[in-house]
Amino acid sequence: MTVPFENDTGNIVRKLARKSLKSEKRRNLMVVIAVALASCLICFSIVMALSTRQIEKNHVEDTYEAVYTRITEEDVSTLKGLDDFSRVGEYYMLAVEPAEQGYNASYIYCDEETMYIARDQMKLLEGRLPQKEDEVVVSRYFLSNYGADAGIGEKVMLSSESFHGEYTVTGIMEGYKEKEVNGSSILLSKEALKGWSGYDPADYRAYVHFKNEQQMDETELTARSREIAKEYQLEMPIMNLSYMKFYKQPVNVSMLALVAGIAVLVIIGGYVVIQSIFRISINDKIQSYGQLRTIGTTPKQIRSIVKKEGRFLGWAGIGIGILLGCAAGFALFSRGFNLLFYAAAIVLTALLGRFMVSIAIRRPVKIAAGISPIEAVRFAGSQSGNAHTHKKNMQLNPLSMGIANFRRDRKKT
Repeated sequence: MTVPFENDTGNIVRKLARKSLKSEKRRNLMVVIAVALASCLICFSIVMALSTRQIEKNHVEDTYEAVYTRITEEDVSTLKGLDDFSRVGEYYMLAVEPAEQGYNASYIYCDEETMYIARDQMKLLEGRLPQKEDEVVVSRYFLSNYGADAGIGEKVMLSSESFHGEYTVTGIMEGYKEKEVNGSSILLSKEALKGWSGYDPADYRAYVHFKNEQQMDETELTARSREIAKEYQLEMPIMNLSYMKFYKQPVNVSMLALVAGIAVLVIIGGYVVIQSIFRISINDKIQSYGQLRTIGTTPKQIRSIVKKEGRFLGWAGIGIGILLGCAAGFALFSRGFNLLFYAAAIVLTALLGRFMVSIAIRRPVKIAAGISPIEAVRFAGSQSGNAHTHKKNMQLNPLSMGIANFRRDRKKT
């Protein structure tokens, strides 16, 4: 004859854990919500930190280290011919003028090199840059709000002081925060630039990207940029401080400290809430655990039952929290999306969530495993009378559970 709970009782333990889960749906829901909220906050904070860093990287990586201002077309050509640079972008800011439709139009001339350098602020989605005087590149925002959703090769109307009339769309780009600033960037051709009444031949800009910028520090980049300015009699260049700052500090210490602080606070809060819920649940089931002990269940098996409950609820909450955290992070920081970063956030959140649940249920597991049949009988007697009536009428909610927990564990109170 096989003695109960003596041999391989894994299936029995799993069945008991499943039955316990089915019998305490409200407790299960509260645990899952607590774990999900904690995991969501942790995951979101990690995604926020990593996405912010990615946005900074996109803004400066392979862009430019210095910009030469107040130069001529010939100066730009000279800079393009230097071996120091792998890329030189030609740029001219014409004017910012209010349009009759109510937006502010920023008129710009730039070449393909500049478009690549500024790809994080204005990215050409389709088409080509303008070449003729009546050709323009406009943003999707402009087309949807002021251009009657025109496409490539179709006409749009410009209505500012310097530029008005019909222009042919040769390209569509993605602008940056145009709705927030009530403005729209419009790219013009060099022919339109030179025909503009305010054209100054010595007001070009050149954005330069060094070939070996990774092997040069801030001092070397600045010194070489100034040497070139002196050699070709140009104004002193403006250095890209964002680029310098990013590569000078590979790790954002303040953001790292913020994420660590949030994670610690969330884990502590989750630990307290989850442990309290499980302690109350175990106090309510002392008689059940005592009956299991009476028929031969060992403390180790009781411990295994409670652990399985905690792990199941924990993973359910962690999964929900990760989904919510990633969704919120992507919604707010979509420009910083990086698949590897999201994978790292998911793994780190899962590990921290698993750690939080493990330490939270450790004490309740010990309490459940230490219950004896005699203690269960004694507990049942102490709960008779008016306590039974109170328990019967008490509704289960966070406040009542907290009060019950303090009543039953007066030493902790």
